[in-house]
Amino acid sequence: MFQKLLLKKMLDKQMAHVPEQQREQFIAMIEENPQFFQDIALQAQAYEKQGMDRMQAVAKALEEKKDEAERIFKK
Repeated sequence: MFQKLLLKKMLDKQMAHVPEQQREQFIAMIEENPQFFQDIALQAQAYEKQGMDRMQAVAKALEEKKDEAERIFKK
């Protein structure tokens, strides 16, 4: 419960331009697949340390888990 509230507050600030319904869908995806999103975040951080900018790092991390990402985002 507390984790969901914290996540929601963080995303509300980071995704203020995104409609509420889409933010809720994103939160649901994270709650259903926390390990996937954690793996993406950790891999993206590793790429950032190698000198990539954040967008490139996240894109590359997602590309490496393309099949799993497609399955998650199609739900």
